[in-house]
Amino acid sequence: MPATTLTGMIQQVLGLIGRAFTDIGNLFGILFIGFLRISPLPDQVDFFLVCLFVIWLISFLVRLINGKNT
Repeated sequence: MPATTLTGMIQQVLGLIGRAFTDIGNLFGILFIGFLRISPLPDQVDFFLVCLFVIWLISFLVRLINGKNT
């Protein structure tokens, strides 16, 4: 149902954004579990690789925000 007030429209937009982030989180969870199930490596190595990827992703985002993406 379309919003009739500005407050209703803002609530719908925030709801869409919230659901989008929830869906992204669920997608990453599914990918992580799928990676763990099909990987021939031991679980400790898988966990280490995922940790390295998360650290790289955080550092990439920090450098991108600071404007140093080279």
